[in-house]
Amino acid sequence: MTSARSIRFPADVAHLASVRDFARDAAADLGAAVDANDLAVVVGELAANAAVHQTGEAQLRVSLVDGGLQVEVRDTDPSMPGVVHGDAWDTEGHRGLLLVDALSRAWGVEPLDRGKRVWAVLALASSTDRDDHHDDDQLAGRR
Repeated sequence: MTSARSIRFPADVAHLASVRDFARDAAADLGAAVDANDLAVVVGELAANAAVHQTGEAQLRVSLVDGGLQVEVRDTDPSMPGVVHGDAWDTEGHRGLLLVDALSRAWGVEPLDRGKRVWAVLALASSTDRDDHHDDDQLAGRR
């Protein structure tokens, strides 16, 4: 059994449901017991960001890491996303990374030669060490 599954998908919001379905199936194939709703929201938000901010293809990778399930989306858009604070919470289109931050143990952004990699780690059902204290200043760092 390999410890990762990946899929390339058109960077188009019309494909988000199939990307979420792939992530759910990949988690099951990997034997990762994670909250299905949290997984759907996190993958949906990461894939939606790729779909909205670029054209072409993006890639979703789902893998087991120490104590969690890591999901990552690679795209070709070089711009780095950020968490929006304060009144922007009420603005449409700025909630995604706040949701990712709230639902994941850790997340980050890493620049690539062509684009970026945005990743998040979800706690496995048997893991109780979910970090409820998030440092918004560590956009690209691991917690």
